[in-house]
Amino acid sequence: SIKAIPTSSRAPEKTVLANNLKISTKNKEASNKTEATLASNTAVWSVQVGSFHNKNNADHVVTALKNSGFLAYLTTVQTGKGELLKVIVGTGSSKIDANKMRSDIQEKLNMQGILIQLSGPISSH
Repeated sequence: SIKAIPTSSRAPEKTVLANNLKISTKNKEASNKTEATLASNTAVWSVQVGSFHNKNNADHVVTALKNSGFLAYLTTVQTGKGELLKVIVGTGSSKIDANKMRSDIQEKLNMQGILIQLSGPISSH
């Protein structure tokens, strides 16, 4: 399961579930946009900028992204080697918009990112 780690505690935690993907965040803007995108029955794309075992390194990247105006957050994934922290930017958009965001990150911060599909179209069954 993927769980967002909030970088601030200003907003209440909200959880969105789609195709067995749990997105949990304390960022109201992120959560609301994710819900709206999931409700539109389209694929949800974001940008992964890095993955870290060290939380301080991950937090440093999130802070740099936020300081440049990007909506960035951490997710955790359990691996055979322990917990891995992934830095994600954006809360779900079209593949075209996510690709533009990836280019903007590269241009502004010289950080490489990869497009990730958080969910496919939501089925009605």
